[in-house]
Amino acid sequence: MPILSVLFSYRGRIGRPRYFLLVLIAIVCAVGAFFGAAMASDPKGTDGPLVFAFPFLIAFLWIFTAAVTRRLRDAGWPIWMRVAYAVSPVALFFVAASAPNLELVVALGAAALILTPALAGPSKNTVQAEP
Repeated sequence: MPILSVLFSYRGRIGRPRYFLLVLIAIVCAVGAFFGAAMASDPKGTDGPLVFAFPFLIAFLWIFTAAVTRRLRDAGWPIWMRVAYAVSPVALFFVAASAPNLELVVALGAAALILTPALAGPSKNTVQAEP
């Protein structure tokens, strides 16, 4: 399977180990976006090279939503739940921006977004042992 298909495709199913690997890659992209935005912020108020953080942000959103969509398909969840999880990182950003306890909201939201698909149902790709 080509690496771009593994990272960016919404087709197919993935099990838990590949899901965690893709989420780890997405988190690295999010950290890259954060550091790109932090380095681009100029104390003088000019944010000229901030555009370099956007490719990392887009990569994070694409890889994360593709991984969640494929993992929830593998777990047998309905399509509306997959769509809800696909838009949840953006919703978490807007909710966290107005929350009084920003760190707590982001930590709990991120943990729920990452762990819920990972723990959802048995993997349809694995063969269950007969008793």
